[in-house]
Amino acid sequence: MMTQNHLVTQVEGLTESYFQAPFWQQHKAVTGTSGGRNTVWFVAPEKVLSQATEVNVQAQEWVLRHYYRGGLPGKFIRRSFVYTGLSRTRSMAEYQMLLDMGKAQLPVPKPVAALVKRRGITYQASLLIERIPHTQDVGRLLLQQSLNEEEWMTVGATVRRFHLAGVYHSDLNCKNILWRALDQQAFLIDFDRCGMKPRPYTSSQILSWQMSNLQRLLRSFEKELANTPSGSRFHWQPADWQAFMAGYSKAP
Repeated sequence: MMTQNHLVTQVEGLTESYFQAPFWQQHKAVTGTSGGRNTVWFVAPEKVLSQATEVNVQAQEWVLRHYYRGGLPGKFIRRSFVYTGLSRTRSMAEYQMLLDMGKAQLPVPKPVAALVKRRGITYQASLLIERIPHTQDVGRLLLQQSLNEEEWMTVGATVRRFHLAGVYHSDLNCKNILWRALDQQAFLIDFDRCGMKPRPYTSSQILSWQMSNLQRLLRSFEKELANTPSGSRFHWQPADWQAFMAGYSKAP
């Protein structure tokens, strides 16, 4: 069966090889990994790319991620999905969404490239994005320290910016929010299977999909608090959520 590969990128010289971890390992350009069963690689593009157009590769890292099935199907078919059109593949959809959000000046990673490898009625997908420097996901950060009231308000205001733009994050949780202490900024990541929803008529209106999104995020904090191992501390309390919501409500 013939394989058809589709690659979109803004980087000159980037090929399908760049979506393979051994390629980066061969060039000693893997700077780190993350995740458990589904590994994500952090790589240094300046070691293998000499020219770029839209993307500056100097002193920068990229994130290489493959798409996997979750739940029970993922135990048997890990990386294959049913092909229903190129724009609806998971990597192409997330790539385009990141581009659109970047144009809207929302705080998200810049997309570098997306790959779809189609074989008959199925496909596999991969994505390269820029790694946002000097950040840490909030879930991991709170195992080390707390955020103050003003910082929580900034996180809340950031989430509200996405909601006002109609961005629905299907997996909004504390690990998909990055915090950068250097300039007190928050970012959202991992927009797989996310999409656009109706926008509120006014900045003070909260629609049902937005409320559902907020409740999902709140549950993630409560879950992390409940599941913190004995001897460790998750630096979060209900008052922090009140500060988050104060920032969310005051966002323009």
